[in-house]
Amino acid sequence: MNDIQAGSPPDIADPKFTIFHYRDGSDPSEAEVMEVDPGKAENAPIIEQCIGAGILDGADNRLVFRGAGMSLVHIWFKPFFPLPRHSHDTDCLYYITAGSLRLGTRELKVGHGFFLPANAPYTYSPGPDGVELLEFRKAESFSYRDLTAPAFWKRALQIVRDYRGMWRTARRPSGAELS
Repeated sequence: MNDIQAGSPPDIADPKFTIFHYRDGSDPSEAEVMEVDPGKAENAPIIEQCIGAGILDGADNRLVFRGAGMSLVHIWFKPFFPLPRHSHDTDCLYYITAGSLRLGTRELKVGHGFFLPANAPYTYSPGPDGVELLEFRKAESFSYRDLTAPAFWKRALQIVRDYRGMWRTARRPSGAELS
């Protein structure tokens, strides 16, 4: 059995029995698993404003497993979080564990999921209680490519200003205290 170091997600080269914990996960971009392409250069200043205003308080994305050619990210988007239209360079499989989301005209709830092939552009909106979901990939690393126009980020900045206070005290729709 693998020993898991606290504070870092499992990173295994050879498939073997592994136990992993949410508390040992880390932000995918900080774990050097997710390469971020911010998209249009004119978005950079407004994205920086969104970060400074607290957009990161509206999401908790945690890489909980990476190895054996796969990765697993636990995602929590709080209510009203403005998720940009984006794509990834690998296939993604999503499964909702708490809350709900709107994908196009469809409302997806606990027990629902969706599959996206590599490079498919998409976005969704968290439901009124937010959404928790698992993001599975058959790759140990992946890219995130922003596909939005500056107008999206201007609206996002106002959303951050309106909801950051609520995000700071929001509770997970699952009610779980993950640690």
